[in-house]
Parts: sequence; C-alpha cells; structure tokens
Amino acid sequence: MSTINIEETRKKYRDIIDKERPVHENDQFFAEHPKMDLLERAKIFAPFSALRGLNKTLSARIKIPHPENDLTPEREDEINELLHSLHSGDMISIIIRTPIYDGEKIRYEFEKITGAVAKLKPEEGYVQVINERIPLNRIYDIEIIDRSNR
Repeated sequence: MSTINIEETRKKYRDIIDKERPVHENDQFFAEHPKMDLLERAKIFAPFSALRGLNKTLSARIKIPHPENDLTPEREDEINELLHSLHSGDMISIIIRTPIYDGEKIRYEFEKITGAVAKLKPEEGYVQVINERIPLNRIYDIEIIDRSNR
C-alpha cells in the first residue's frame, strides 16, 4: 500500500489546484449540460444501500390474527384524522387488511407494518412506509409511535 505524498501531489497539480471552480452561465457548455436539480442528483445515489437489508428491518411486516372487533364509524374518523396529521419521518404502525377470495366467500388477512413514513399521497390514495406503498382503503388501524422532528 502506498502513502500519499502531499508535496508531490501539490507539485503535480500546481497549475490547477488553486483555481476557482469554473462558472458556466449562458455558454455552450451550460446549454448542453444544465445544472442538475438537487433531487435529480439524489436519484443517482438512490440504488446504493450501504446497509443491506436495513429497509426490510425498518419496515417490519407481521401477519396477525383477525382482530376481535370491526371498525366503528368513530374509529374510522380517528384513523382519517391520524392519516391527515402524518408527516415524512413519523414512525407508525399500521394494520392492513387484504381481501382473499377463496372460491365461496371473501375473507381477510391482516398484517401489521411498522416503519417510517416516506410519503403520504392522499390524492393518489396511498401512504408509503419505507419503500412499501399501502393503499389508504386497506388500512384497518393505525398508531403513531413517534413523531419526526419538525
């Protein structure tokens, strides 16, 4: 393994090392290579995951038995209020129900998902917990575990 000699490197790049960063505004280079939006730049690094499996761990999904009671209209209103108060980063626990048609009748499977809210898009009908989109019409119950620092 070689050590980096700072003086040697400085000599090698002395003609450019102290120069200012080039500014490209209204020139040919800028026309061909406009400055990238910060969100677009972030997408470049999105596939990179330094901690493999972290998203799965943060977004735990557990099958649970059928809850004892059905939702009351009052509880549905409370759930609606909770959904509208959510922000990105809030830690939540959601029970979702998935309809299963077994040939004769519809039954429901229930799963509990715990994780941080990544997005809330009521106009599109979903909340995203880590990397999983959950349709709002499948939410059976919700609990806010921890609010993000706002």
